[in-house]
Amino acid sequence: MRTQLLTSFLFLAVPALAAELTCPASITVDETLTSNHEGWTVGRTDLLRRLSGITIFEGNPADMASLIGEQRKPAKTMIVSTWRFTPGAQYWVSCSYSGTRIVLSQPIPQSYRACIITYATDVSIDGAPEIRKVEWHH
Repeated sequence: MRTQLLTSFLFLAVPALAAELTCPASITVDETLTSNHEGWTVGRTDLLRRLSGITIFEGNPADMASLIGEQRKPAKTMIVSTWRFTPGAQYWVSCSYSGTRIVLSQPIPQSYRACIITYATDVSIDGAPEIRKVEWHH
C-alpha cells in the first residue's frame, strides 16, 4: 500500500515539472519565390533546416538587445559560452536555422539562472560553429 501511494504521488508530480528549454534540432520550411526568373523552373527540396545558432536576448528579441556570453576555450576545437541571468529580468532565447531566415523565439523561464553552450569550432553550419551541447541551470 505504501509503495502504491508513493508511486501514485510520483506519477502525479511528474507533469508539474517544467520541460527543459530546447531549440528544435531542425525545422521544415515552406518557402515561396517572390520573383519570376524566365527560363528557370522552380523546384523544392525536402532538406531539413538544421539548428545553426542560439541567441540570448535581454527582453523581447524584437528590441534587438542580444547579449554576448562569457567565452572560454577549453580545447583546440571547442568554445564554451556562458550567459548568467539577473533575477527579475526577462530574457528570451532565439533559435536560428540553416538556409532560412525563420527564427523560433520564446521567453526564458524566470527560474533559469544561466545558459552554457558548447560549440565545435571544427564544424560549421551556415558559417557558425556547430552547437554541440546546451545546458540550462536553474
